[in-house]
Amino acid sequence: HGGADVAKQFIESSVKEVINLNNDAVQKARAGQYAEAAAMLTEAALRLPNNLQILSNAALSILMDIFTNGFDASKFIRAKQFQEAVVKQNDQYPKLAEINAFQIKIQGKYRQEIGEWKHMTSFLKSLPYIFMMSKIISRNLRQKPKRVVISETRISRCVHQKRSRNYC
Repeated sequence: HGGADVAKQFIESSVKEVINLNNDAVQKARAGQYAEAAAMLTEAALRLPNNLQILSNAALSILMDIFTNGFDASKFIRAKQFQEAVVKQNDQYPKLAEINAFQIKIQGKYRQEIGEWKHMTSFLKSLPYIFMMSKIISRNLRQKPKRVVISETRISRCVHQKRSRNYC
């Protein structure tokens, strides 16, 4: 029985610690220290991933940090992950409207950076396809080329008749 009580006390103290971390971070955000608040709330959200208040505070503080200190794709992704975790648990959670509004502000302010990031992301997603095609092309290049002989008269006839090269 003693072990269960110790475990319960440990869990309760850990939860209280994370809630205090959340409260301290909210105070930092109110003071304009968005980067510090975002780091603290990220830690709190990772430690209590089912707490909607902490998740939504983390997402919002990260977005405030981005809006104030510049676009950072990894932070933007993290904020989106926290937002999606909130939506998954309660898609009517009141703070989601504020998070969505901040995302729109960020998209307006950092339109070019987000566009470049999305372009890079789509390029990176295509890398496996590009890698596969490069393997196929290099394999084909290693094969012995077929010898094709085309006479000069045939080439000049194609040029004068303005036919495509593939046709001639």
